[in-house]
Amino acid sequence: MSLDKLTSFKFTSHREIIEEVSKKAEKQWGIEKRIKEMEDKIKTVELDIQPYKGTFILKGVEDNQ
Repeated sequence: MSLDKLTSFKFTSHREIIEEVSKKAEKQWGIEKRIKEMEDKIKTVELDIQPYKGTFILKGVEDNQ
């Protein structure tokens, strides 16, 4: 869509609303991106469970492939 077409719809009168929605969408995208990065990192972690005095010790071991 061209800028001329957008301006013909009088979007400039709704500029504040458009900026607010745009900022919220950008924040949401950033959150989703970070969650995806965390999920990818977690996929490479293994838990080592060792018994210890009637309980267990959990150790995270990162798989460096």
